[in-house]
Amino acid sequence: MSQRWKNFCWKTIQNALPTKDNLVKRAVEIDPTCVFCGERETTDHLFLSCEITRRIWSSSVLGLRIPSYPTPSFPMWFKNMFTYLQRTSVDSNRIWPYLVAVTWAIWIHRNNIIFRKEDLNPRAILSLADAVFERWYKGFGDNKGREQTDVYNLINRGKQPPGSGEQIPRGITS
Repeated sequence: MSQRWKNFCWKTIQNALPTKDNLVKRAVEIDPTCVFCGERETTDHLFLSCEITRRIWSSSVLGLRIPSYPTPSFPMWFKNMFTYLQRTSVDSNRIWPYLVAVTWAIWIHRNNIIFRKEDLNPRAILSLADAVFERWYKGFGDNKGREQTDVYNLINRGKQPPGSGEQIPRGITS
């Protein structure tokens, strides 16, 4: 897994992504609405409760049906889902990276709408998730088991930024 993905996973489980809600908390003057649906953007909303995102999860290879009633926080859901997929999937080395790929693709598409003025395109999110997953999967050969352990440790012990003590860059990275 690239350092960029590790940083993204760490920021996700720490609720440290620069979502609009987190930026407002830092006194950044921005429109706090979700670019997908117009509701207030929080990490939980962007990745779980947004109607568009819920459709993306259900249309993905994972086929996850996210309920419309209150769910755990996204960081908790992400940890739980990763652990569940790791323990129950016959080919968990192919499944858990797709969880990360879909989350990453949602984030990148959201940023492309904001910064590149792209239009909302749920199919583009799923295509990006597929492409990112395939690139990751082809790139790791026999190291997939080690990668799974690295990510499991990152998600379940996520107290420090990943890597060798380097600082996580501030701001939005895509």
